[in-house]
Amino acid sequence: MNDPILFGAAYYPEDWPESQRPYDIAMMKEAGMNVMRFGEFAWHNMEPRPGEFDFAWLHRVVDDLAANGIKSILGTPTATPPRWFLLRYPDAAVLEPDGFRAKHGGRRHCCSNNPDYRRYSAAIVEAMAKEFGDDPNVIGWQLDNEIYGGSGCGCDCCRDGFQRYLREKYGTIEEVNRQWNLNIFSQAYDDFDQIQTPTRSWQNPHIQMEWNRFHYQSDMDFIHSQA
Repeated sequence: MNDPILFGAAYYPEDWPESQRPYDIAMMKEAGMNVMRFGEFAWHNMEPRPGEFDFAWLHRVVDDLAANGIKSILGTPTATPPRWFLLRYPDAAVLEPDGFRAKHGGRRHCCSNNPDYRRYSAAIVEAMAKEFGDDPNVIGWQLDNEIYGGSGCGCDCCRDGFQRYLREKYGTIEEVNRQWNLNIFSQAYDDFDQIQTPTRSWQNPHIQMEWNRFHYQSDMDFIHSQA
């Protein structure tokens, strides 16, 4: 027998009173849905205080759905760290090319190269995996949510990582100068430490291209670390 086609939607039970869930589930069933994806923005509900995890409410969602024949896909909530995280580690917020530091209240506003953000992300992901990894009603995982770098973060962690990336790729600063044709406009560098993160002013296109590649690799590494 072939497996049934999965038909579902994004669901945000943390935004609604639990008393509404029977109605929500009734609407899901009326629409013929058999799976829901949720959790990807609920880090504060899962970890209201540092190191204090609360998954009881999330278990109730999974169990209520399962009782009605609906499976669950859980999203790791790393795109939306709680307010307490940035209060502890303000430098983990994304630093835009124009020097603007991202603020709490949106999503994807923390630097995925920041070691503190990485550490707390790993902790919430591991806690979720231990809590739900053996639950037969959880049939899949969404890692993070909508990774997008835009122009990338320009913090010290990213700058240092970018310079390491260039060292590993090119080997010597002379090779960078040669391949990037940096004699023009006296753009040549004497050391990798002199290469800074791009700004909104004119940039050599090689810097912008490699900067984008570095961030793409960083994003993939961040996702692989969650997997």
